[in-house]
Amino acid sequence: MTPVTFAAVDGGGSRSECAVFDVTGRVYGYSSGGALNPNDIGEEESLKRLSELLSRAGAGKADYLFCGISGAVGHEDFLSDGISRAFPGASVRAASDIENVFAFLPSKDGAALICGTGSVCFARKDGVTRRIGGWGWLLDGMCGGGYAVGRAGLEAALRDGDGRGPATSLSGAAEEYLGESASAAVTRILSGGKPLIAGFAPFVFRETEKGDAAALGVTESAACGVAEYLSVAAGILGEGFSCVCSGGLFSENVFRKAFLSAVCRMRITAGIDFLSGPQLLGAARCALSFGGIKPEEDFNRYFLSGIDYEKK
Repeated sequence: MTPVTFAAVDGGGSRSECAVFDVTGRVYGYSSGGALNPNDIGEEESLKRLSELLSRAGAGKADYLFCGISGAVGHEDFLSDGISRAFPGASVRAASDIENVFAFLPSKDGAALICGTGSVCFARKDGVTRRIGGWGWLLDGMCGGGYAVGRAGLEAALRDGDGRGPATSLSGAAEEYLGESASAAVTRILSGGKPLIAGFAPFVFRETEKGDAAALGVTESAACGVAEYLSVAAGILGEGFSCVCSGGLFSENVFRKAFLSAVCRMRITAGIDFLSGPQLLGAARCALSFGGIKPEEDFNRYFLSGIDYEKK
């Protein structure tokens, strides 16, 4: 008998992944691509890229398709309907990529926090989910996303360059990153948009570790913004709630330490777990749940080895 197959998507603000697999964790196909956030690139473009990502992974043979996508709130029906037309015969669900993180919670209630290109937190209690932040780069301010960190770092470099701000090693870091001074690259920075600006975040963290005051200010401000999310979640969930944290910024040790320090200062009592595996694994588990199937005991191990994340 042909095994039931699934397709799972983790669609981020900069990078996306898709896998096709079965209940044992055996992976039949994999693909990766760029941003899928419909708020950034528009619904039509998001649907086009999502369809291509699924096709490259071989999702045409999948029975269940789960797509956890950054910025999908409010666009779920459009994306689900479009994918259903592109892959007739499959059961399709599009949702926020926060579901990919919720899949790692030890219980149904708790918080899920993502700090990637952007940042957002969701608190879930008694089946009701509340969104905290994640309103987009124009409105969120310094709330822990790579774009916000990169933008603030580049601004500090520009202010140093034109004499409005203190001297900072971020100026040299910006020149290293851009191949020229930040002021000379302004047109390219503006036209490069979110990916280019967010790409400067690791340089900000590097200079923070070296002790640069401006970089430290950016990092601490971003960390406090994220901790503020959890402060609101604590008011919803009560003390001792579980929180899973995911996204590229939490892989940066200096940012993670600043975040935990801010949480401590705000006296937030929570069990915080930094996700060690990829969000795609969470999406895969969501796909299984969507199909009403529980994963087998060694599902995680087989799934991860099938994609060979150790070589990525």
